[in-house]
Amino acid sequence: MLLALFLLGGGVIRPFAFALLVGFFSGVYSTIFIASPVVLFWEKRAVAKKQ
Repeated sequence: MLLALFLLGGGVIRPFAFALLVGFFSGVYSTIFIASPVVLFWEKRAVAKKQ
């Protein structure tokens, strides 16, 4: 949706759609590559505390 809005939208909406795309991709990157290892670390730490 955002990509279509960026590519097909008019000159007024294009900068706003670009900002939304940057935010979307940075959020996806953060979720996959930063938050996932943190959750795995927390799970390992919780298992280690139980033993």
